[in-house]
Amino acid sequence: GIFKRSSIHDVRDLLKKRFGTNRFHYVYHIDQTDNSDRVLCLNSDNDVQYDDEFYKSLCKTYGADLREKVFFFVDNRNVIGKDIPFQLVYQRRYGQPLLTKSAVLAHDVDDFSKIWQAMGRSRTMNETIFSIYKTGVVDGMADQGA
Repeated sequence: GIFKRSSIHDVRDLLKKRFGTNRFHYVYHIDQTDNSDRVLCLNSDNDVQYDDEFYKSLCKTYGADLREKVFFFVDNRNVIGKDIPFQLVYQRRYGQPLLTKSAVLAHDVDDFSKIWQAMGRSRTMNETIFSIYKTGVVDGMADQGA
């Protein structure tokens, strides 16, 4: 996959290049060193803990539009089956899933299988649109659903 050896800063740079700085304000990611939940601000480059206090701050700022401002980046280097915090809390509060669209970028069939199994265990993925790419994302494809 295109993110196989990428840092979260590489992902940030790709998002800024593809969508500009107004579409997404944050990138959720799982820290590679300690598997903690983190959020990287696209504009300031601040990387903070994605905890209850920060989640509440995001809800206060964005409300139901939170899911449009945070890009949730989860790759297969992380603990498979780890839930993104506050998915169920968000869904109960706003009546919609926190994750609206997912792109599956897998290096090979084994990677794809692991990612797909992990997503299947998520309790909020039933209402998520998935795009599955065999190769890199081609211009114009990122906005299409599968």
